[in-house]
Amino acid sequence: MGSKCKDAEMNMTLLGDSQVVRLQKVWRRSLQVSSLDMCAIGGCTTEHLKTLISRHHHKFNQKCFLMIGINDILSGVPINKTKDNISSIIKYLKKKHINIFISTLPPTLHKNMQIQDSVRHINIFIQSFATSSGITVIKLHKLFKPFNREDKCFYQLRYYQGKPDFVHLSTAAFQELITLIIEAAAQPPHPSAFQMHGPTA
Repeated sequence: MGSKCKDAEMNMTLLGDSQVVRLQKVWRRSLQVSSLDMCAIGGCTTEHLKTLISRHHHKFNQKCFLMIGINDILSGVPINKTKDNISSIIKYLKKKHINIFISTLPPTLHKNMQIQDSVRHINIFIQSFATSSGITVIKLHKLFKPFNREDKCFYQLRYYQGKPDFVHLSTAAFQELITLIIEAAAQPPHPSAFQMHGPTA
């Protein structure tokens, strides 16, 4: 598995928020690689990422992994604005002929049902828009099905104001995600992966 992992990740850039920052750390540590590029910061929203991508796209590899959106939800950004930004990011990367792998968001253990509903809503959009755009969807949320409290082993207990946030994933969850990315990256891109057509958000 090691050589396959190394081949799959050598030309990939990771885009997103603090989840992606930790993903890179787990990937490098578990597979002992140092060439995994990243354009991600903690607390990053879709609007922030649009700016980062426009400034640094020339440094990106031909393959990019994208996971973004949870900070929009937690900070109250309107769902339609998040959807518009995600579609803009995808279209921008496609113009640069980048092979995109976008992940759905994992469910949270928040008791706030509105947050959970927003995550599901964004995931439905990600799968629909990405599929119609010919790019690969990493269905991370399916690792948590059926979803129940036992899935806490997939969460890292990072504390906010004295309480665990139940948002950030654990090493075990990231290792599962890495496997999904590697499997997806080993497949040839969809014929329309670099074509500029598809729906508007």
